[in-house]
Amino acid sequence: MRTERKYKELEIVEMFGYNQSMAMDVFYNEFSSYLYAICLHYMADNETAKDIFQEVLIRIFVNIKHFKYRKEGSLKAWITRIAINTSLEEVRHSNAITTFLLDRDIVDLPETEPEVADVREEALLSMIRKLPEGYRTVFNLYVIKGYSHKEIAEMLNIKPDTSASQYHKAKNMLAKMIKDYKTKQRH
Repeated sequence: MRTERKYKELEIVEMFGYNQSMAMDVFYNEFSSYLYAICLHYMADNETAKDIFQEVLIRIFVNIKHFKYRKEGSLKAWITRIAINTSLEEVRHSNAITTFLLDRDIVDLPETEPEVADVREEALLSMIRKLPEGYRTVFNLYVIKGYSHKEIAEMLNIKPDTSASQYHKAKNMLAKMIKDYKTKQRH
């Protein structure tokens, strides 16, 4: 039985440096699922996520010659940043951040923590993708990527308080969706 070899980041970077023809294939096999998942977190539909994913790959392949390898994990951090920035550009381009200005149109829900136990990962991702674009963007940056509200505010050109507000509203909406999901699962 043949086991698939897991390439290390330095090997991949060196392949690109030596212009090896298989570098793109190895990179794609190693990181495509991860990068596509990032795009899915920020985009409401699969087609847009696929388009953004393709743009991410192009940006990586064009700019990898400028990448400076520091240690294991530095390539993944670099490509993560490209995927997030490309996704955020699309969000800004689609004027989705106007969701921040539409707070009054969304009913305030009681403050609740989403209880994700017994919720399939695919169902949870689907629920996150149903959040309004601005809410989803802040939620992903805060919860999944671990940015502070100050950092998010700088990325999105909003106030830190607005980021915090969007996060809490996203969390509350998600809690309601999870509650509805669990109710449907029991019946």
